[in-house]
Amino acid sequence: MTVELPDDFASACQWADSYRALSLAVIPAAGREKIPVGKWREFQTGIPQTVHDRWYGDDGEHRANYRMGFLTGAASLGDGWKLLVVDLDEKGSVSGSATWNHWVADNELGCDPETWRARTGGGGQHIYFRYPAHLSIRNAQETIAGIDVRAEGGFVIAPPSRHQNGKQYLWTFSPFDTELAEAPAWLLDKVGATEALPLAAAPAQPSALSSSSPPRAETTAADPQASPHQITDAWGHIVDGRDAYMRDMVWAAIVDWYRECPIPPTSPEVEQKLLEVYAVYERKVRPREAGNTLENEGRGLSAFREKWAYAMRQWDTKVAAAAKEKPTGSHRVIWEQTSPSVDLSAELEWFDDISPVISTPYIVKDVLDLGAMSVVYGPSNSGKTFFALDIAYHVAIDHSWRAQRVAGGSVLYLAAEGGNGIANRIVGLRKTSGVVDVPFALRRAGLDLLNPDADTERVIKLAEEVEKRAPLKLIVIDTLSRVIAGGDENGPVDMTAFIKNIDRIRHATGAHIMIVHHTGKDAAKGARGHSSLRAATDTEIEVSVDEMETRLAKVTKQRDLPGGEEFAFKLDPVALGVDDDGDTVTTCVVLPMEKQAQTDDFLPPRTTCKAILKAVDEAWKAKHPFSMAPQSKASGRYAPRALGQQFDLPGKVIETLLISWIDNAIVAVEMCDSDTKKRGLKVLEWLD
Repeated sequence: MTVELPDDFASACQWADSYRALSLAVIPAAGREKIPVGKWREFQTGIPQTVHDRWYGDDGEHRANYRMGFLTGAASLGDGWKLLVVDLDEKGSVSGSATWNHWVADNELGCDPETWRARTGGGGQHIYFRYPAHLSIRNAQETIAGIDVRAEGGFVIAPPSRHQNGKQYLWTFSPFDTELAEAPAWLLDKVGATEALPLAAAPAQPSALSSSSPPRAETTAADPQASPHQITDAWGHIVDGRDAYMRDMVWAAIVDWYRECPIPPTSPEVEQKLLEVYAVYERKVRPREAGNTLENEGRGLSAFREKWAYAMRQWDTKVAAAAKEKPTGSHRVIWEQTSPSVDLSAELEWFDDISPVISTPYIVKDVLDLGAMSVVYGPSNSGKTFFALDIAYHVAIDHSWRAQRVAGGSVLYLAAEGGNGIANRIVGLRKTSGVVDVPFALRRAGLDLLNPDADTERVIKLAEEVEKRAPLKLIVIDTLSRVIAGGDENGPVDMTAFIKNIDRIRHATGAHIMIVHHTGKDAAKGARGHSSLRAATDTEIEVSVDEMETRLAKVTKQRDLPGGEEFAFKLDPVALGVDDDGDTVTTCVVLPMEKQAQTDDFLPPRTTCKAILKAVDEAWKAKHPFSMAPQSKASGRYAPRALGQQFDLPGKVIETLLISWIDNAIVAVEMCDSDTKKRGLKVLEWLD
């Protein structure tokens, strides 16, 4: 949605309404202070429309108050994003701008990220970013010299407000004509971003966690019998009284933790401990209704997190007081269960007796082993499904793939997303190859591979049906996100449950399982989701595409092989037929390519280099300079893409060339326009 910049004659209400249209939590400022009016902390998840109208409606209480600002963090943006503002102050010899420029020089080749930016009335700057909602960033003053951070529970003054010195706040890059950039990874690291722990709501009724003394335990993991207030099933699992059991277990675990070390733990330590204790709780309880889940009944990980967070906030008060009391059996949590003694000698292999494994069953030699698990991942439209389908097809026709030997057999392709597209792609393969009688079976429907009692057994039965045609070698699951719908990819509990179900399918079928997956927001961090997925993966293949549509599949992990292999390819169009409107329907097939080496030997000739320099100079003089910052893609100034297209060169070659010129002072990143602060590439020296 496009929102117009309010003009010089706009009212305060028009400014506020325009900001709200951009999903900003706009709130009046109190007098000349840099704080919001009223009880603003109650609006940390957003400002209701009724409240906004009360302030800025036709008869609003602040309709003439031009001093306003934004609540940062989760109060603004929404749709999976939060608002971060980097506040650069100039205080005597301490310069936030100087600190920021050092950061940019170290991480962005000296080129400022293009995003919203405001000049404050006090002479400082506000630089705005968005960051994912699953992260938490605390407000902080002077994180590093001259820089304040405004995020969770924060507030910033915004234009057209005036400073107490009378000077006005002004946009230098306004939200009405500039895209709000995502905070880069290096900045998230600087401001201390951590995985967010959901805030716990206050209990509706008084509980032991809100009392001044530690709770009375009805039962704990140490108690062999359930208390009279609990109901168990035939196997001794608690099905009623779970809330009290959860509450007491949380309290007991945190008090014991304090006794071990009273120093407040870090966020990662809190998360690890929480999951450790939750695993004990999960083994002791069950859903009340058959086929249901603990989460759906309000007794799962979400509720556990709420109680845990509520207790952790009392670490230095009530937890500390409880820890001073003598521990009793009712407050202990037993983490290890005793097992009957068994003779383990048969499970041991002694050093001198171990024999080498010379031959390993494979489906694609030196790439994919039989019975293993692989993940093919990449961003949307990178060609990862085409790549996975190409391998699956070669396995099904028992034909070498990329000069690699193939031990072929039947293939089961589970397309949980893609609709008609996957069918068209298979027909494209059939049309271009001419091969028939291929033992390749497609299933186009959703799957639930998160819950153990859902579709895991169905997949095993489907595999048995496919194996009647030929020995089953490969099962492709496309995509991971569709088969754990409703699950938390970033959480260890759901991802571990998914991996267990995949292992169950592998062991039952003996087939290789290939999972098609997506990258996260930051593609450099690899496949999306919790690290337990990568830990369980035998082979990991990243599929990427550059600015010139050249695609590359790279083996980024190989458990028992060297890895690092790269397979370049392009997508070749194939016509399938004509639709009812007379338009040609097409699909694509994978066409192998030789990977272009990106070394100095492949840099463009000198005449082309001179032409590139001339293009850079002309862009600078036109005050629309090329940039190395990825944020400049939207404005058409991103040099690797724009110059690559202009001179028909790979973007990586352009990037390598420009970096070498910057290092040798042939080109520099400088400010092109002092009014807009726009920075870009400027030619300093010409090639002879």
